[in-house]
Amino acid sequence: MKIQKTYQHTWEWNGDGEVTEIDVGFSEIDRETQIDLNHSKSRKQDSVDQHSSGWDRYMDGFSAFPGAQ
Repeated sequence: MKIQKTYQHTWEWNGDGEVTEIDVGFSEIDRETQIDLNHSKSRKQDSVDQHSSGWDRYMDGFSAFPGAQ
C-alpha cells in the first residue's frame, strides 16, 4: 500500500433528524485503487438496511468503468 486518502462527512437524509457519518478511504494497492466505505451511527434498522442496499448499488456502478475488476 503506497497512498491512503480519507474523506469523512455527516449525512442527513431528507431532514429526518437522523445524522450519520460516512467515511470513505482510498488506497493504492498494486497500482489499483481500493475504496473502503463505512456509513455509521444509524439509529434505525430500516435506515441501515436501505443505506446498505443503496451503497451496494452505488459501489457496483464502479465496475462499469474501463479497467475495473
